[in-house]
Amino acid sequence: MTPGMHVDVATSDTAECRVRIVGEIDMATIGALRAAFSEIIDSSTPQRLVVDAAGVTFLSAAGVRLFLQLGSRMRANGSVFAIDPVSPVADRVIQACGCSDLVGAC
Repeated sequence: MTPGMHVDVATSDTAECRVRIVGEIDMATIGALRAAFSEIIDSSTPQRLVVDAAGVTFLSAAGVRLFLQLGSRMRANGSVFAIDPVSPVADRVIQACGCSDLVGAC
């Protein structure tokens, strides 16, 4: 996908989509990540979208903003969004931004 970041998408017949992100989420990678999530939501509208951020090594404010936007969009569709598991690096940023409700099992 993009140097510095890799995204794997897994869907199941239970209408859950798991997205595993490895690497850095920053201004250089946010466009590709936004496009990947848009494709997922526009093509399948999963009931649950779970991000595995255990492999995230850097998370910028742009990444937190994208996660907030995804959560809002999913809830507007009656769906669930969560980040689980999350790396310590990404968790610190999410907590510092006051967005702890994004993290945890859905």
